[in-house]
Amino acid sequence: MVQSPELAGGDGFNFEAAVAAFYIVAMLGEETAPALNNRIVKWVGQQQKGFGEPLDDVIVDACSTNGETTRLSLQVKRKLTISDADSNTDFREIVENSWLTLKKEDFRENIDRYGAATGTISDSSWRALNSVCEFARASLNSQSFFTRFEEDGNAGKNHLKTVSVFRSILNKFNEQDISDHEVYRFLKHFVLIKFDFLHEGATDTTNAITQLRHVLSEKDQHRAHDLWERLTSISRKGMGRSKEFNRTGLVTELSDNFQFIGASSIKDDLDQLTQLADLSLKDITTEIDGYHVERHGILEETKKSTEILQICTDKGFAWYRKVGLVAKNGGALYVRGNNPFSKIRSSFWQKLGGIF
Repeated sequence: MVQSPELAGGDGFNFEAAVAAFYIVAMLGEETAPALNNRIVKWVGQQQKGFGEPLDDVIVDACSTNGETTRLSLQVKRKLTISDADSNTDFREIVENSWLTLKKEDFRENIDRYGAATGTISDSSWRALNSVCEFARASLNSQSFFTRFEEDGNAGKNHLKTVSVFRSILNKFNEQDISDHEVYRFLKHFVLIKFDFLHEGATDTTNAITQLRHVLSEKDQHRAHDLWERLTSISRKGMGRSKEFNRTGLVTELSDNFQFIGASSIKDDLDQLTQLADLSLKDITTEIDGYHVERHGILEETKKSTEILQICTDKGFAWYRKVGLVAKNGGALYVRGNNPFSKIRSSFWQKLGGIF
């Protein structure tokens, strides 16, 4: 029977919530994050064991520019020790669940990653483990990898000890000795990420808040810290609900309290709309044969009714912009249906990128 997310989350889960929130921040900004190989965060899930994820604390899906998807599966521990001691259940659990993740039918070789996120670990252990995993990723095969540990290789005793820890845990978990190839394959997909949260001056908290300033509108940028606190709160609650996040749903959830800029993925489309609005302004005339009639009342009423226009694209990103289709000294805004640009032919919109 799968343990309930409420019990799996536990009481001391502020650090785990911060790790999830950090990846959610990257998703909001359409940015990459640690262990994603420059891919853009598209989806974040929490406590996904009930959905077939052995490493269930934080799951992240990210996409490359060519549409290739990678999945990062993380177990989160506030403190971590690298050893194969029977008493070291935290690390043993991470290694065992990473092995199960590797063995999933939908695991993508050389693309997906699994491992741990932690806040406190000895520097020497962290450096040795990451070096071993980078050695594996830099090697074309297991023979090349294990050659590094020979007398004239570039790996040291601390690296060999780290490999022995992994091999020991995996042998015991599988109740048999696993091959060099399986050890190599396991290590080249393993990651260990160290985060800095939950204290004054925490660098990753500062980085997240700075990143959030760039997704908020100019008038809301000073509230980036408030948004970070809101995201960590949402993450804490999400742990007990096996919550999933994408940008569309999250922006909708937050839009009552925060105003965001347009998504960077549709920036080119928004720029084209702005150019179109500017061209439309130039086409509007307020005179006939040099004669102009002042219509201040109608103009003021039109300005009020069209001051703010919310455009929701089929991609789900909301943005707000003052409408500039009313001429300086008069003029009219012709609207058909709900779309002020509906008089423009669909073929023209396709040339513009077709975001409506």
